[in-house]
Amino acid sequence: MWNFSPFTSPTSSSPTPAPVTTTDAPVVSPTTDAPVASPPTDAPVASPPGVGSITSFTLINASTDNPIRQLTPGSVIDLSVDGSSLSMRADVSGTPIGSVKFGFDGNANFKTENVAPYALGGDNSGNYSPMSQLTQLGSHTVTATPFSETGAQGIQGSSLTLTFSVSNGNRRKALRKNV
Repeated sequence: MWNFSPFTSPTSSSPTPAPVTTTDAPVVSPTTDAPVASPPTDAPVASPPGVGSITSFTLINASTDNPIRQLTPGSVIDLSVDGSSLSMRADVSGTPIGSVKFGFDGNANFKTENVAPYALGGDNSGNYSPMSQLTQLGSHTVTATPFSETGAQGIQGSSLTLTFSVSNGNRRKALRKNV
């Protein structure tokens, strides 16, 4: 009688492991069996499978909970224009995202948000909390990293970092202060 268990050989009574198939083998061309070239080093870094991505940062009016604008590298937040009740949201795509860990001005563990919207200053069901740090003049850096589970656990996705400045009516003054 034959036993077709993956751990038993039909010619032996001792268990033998079943063959293991992996996806970690080098990718080869089906026509030449030559290794396929790696992507260029300047290609965008995507999050690994199983976790979404941080796509951008949005400046939020914490008094109205409305977006002001998307922030780009080198953006200047002008308190005389944008107001002083501000927060920032990490915009995400893909699923699942269980949490987003924020770093701010050198503090890699500034805040972890477990529920969307993923707000740097925190929120209560979309009611954004203002951040006093966003009213401090000068240059600032924020980093957001997605995770597949709550509490910055599970699969870590690719981080997005943004450097921006805060001024109060004089953009040159904010930029000069950081030189």
